[in-house]
This record gives sequence, structure tokens and C-alpha cells, in this order.
Amino acid sequence: MSGKLRNPDPSNANHGLNKWKRMEETTIRGLFETLSKTGKTVDLFLMINLLAIAVFVYNSVTFSTPRFLNERYCGSVSVSRNRSCVFDKNVLLDMGLVGLSEPVGSVILAYVLDWVGRRGANALITTTIFLVLTSLHVCVSRGYLVFLLMALKALSSMLTCVPLVLIREHFPTRVRGFSFHLAYMVGRVTVILGMSTTQFAFDLSPRLLLGINQMAVLLSVVIQGYLKVETFNVPIE
Repeated sequence: MSGKLRNPDPSNANHGLNKWKRMEETTIRGLFETLSKTGKTVDLFLMINLLAIAVFVYNSVTFSTPRFLNERYCGSVSVSRNRSCVFDKNVLLDMGLVGLSEPVGSVILAYVLDWVGRRGANALITTTIFLVLTSLHVCVSRGYLVFLLMALKALSSMLTCVPLVLIREHFPTRVRGFSFHLAYMVGRVTVILGMSTTQFAFDLSPRLLLGINQMAVLLSVVIQGYLKVETFNVPIE
């Protein structure tokens, strides 16, 4: 047996160093550093805000629709709190129709995204939502109310998808999952905010709730003005 020491294999040392670097990149700090190197940190911040607004509007629509249908906010009859969730057959049928509009909206969105692009789709959807919310300020017939709520449900569900598509297509593979899950986490928090705001605002005035959602979609338009990103027909990194 020779008393000489074996020379270390350089490839093993490089392999260990590369493994350590990969482990560093998977930490929260490492992922943020990798994201900052891409120069897209501001884009992620704006997209997360777009998603938060979309989730807020969607949940506001979802939790206020039964009360809009049940409490006839344009009438003179007031509904007590303990009766606000007691629905007759007609209200339950209308709620089912409103719910069915959501998958229809998903199919329409697939065509709209390829027709006007991601930025165009977001602008078109937010503008239409604002117009539908404005229409709800006016007292309308029962059938027209159901139609407007169906449109609002479909449009709000479409609005939540656009920022997620942008995040998936805009960020490189090494930070795409991190960016997506960060946005998802913020969206979950916004769900709680949307639920609580809806109940509180509707108790004060249904039209106050409509106004809050109108301001939210206007804010979404402003944010999109700062977000100069279009991923339609752009290769994914």
C-alpha cells in the first residue's frame, strides 16, 4: 500500500460546488436574488396587484350575488340579517344560472386571449366589468338583473386568469414556479378581504359595494398602464 495521498478529482469538487449553488438558489432569498437578476421584479409586483384586484372582484361578485337576487335592493322591502340567506326556489334557480356562466367565460377567454393578446384581454374585461357594474346601479327587471349578474360572474372569473397567464409566460423557468406561488399566496389573502368587505359594504349599501368594485377595476386599468408586458406569441424562456 502506497503512502502517497491521492489527488482529489477536480470534477467532484466542481460537482459539489454546483450542487451547493443550486441549493442556494432554491431558498427564498436565492429565488428573490435570481428574480432580481432577470430585471422583472417590478413586473411581478404589478402582476400580483392585478391578480389581487381580480380575486377581490371575483369574490365580491360571488358572495354578493345571492343577496342581490334575494334582497331586491331596489325595492322598499328591507330584509333582516337572519333572513338574508333564506332563499326560495326562484332565487336558487337564478343562482344556478349565474354559476353556469363561469365555465362559459373560461371558454370565451381562450379565444379572447389569442384575439387581442393578454394586455388587450385585461383591458377589454375590466372595461366591460365597469359598464356592467354601472348598469347595476339602476333598478332593472328580475330577468335583466340575472343577465347582468351572469355577465359579471363570467367576466370576473376571466379577469382572475389573465395575470396568471402573464406570470406563466413572462418569467423564466428558474423563477416561474416561485413567482406563481407568491402570486397565489397573495390571492388567498385577498379572498378573505373580498369576503369580509362584501358583507360589510352590502349591509351599509349595495350601491356602495358596486362603487368599491368599480374603483377596483379602475385601479387595475391604471396598473396595467405601468405594466408594459405582452406575452402573446413571445417564446417562453
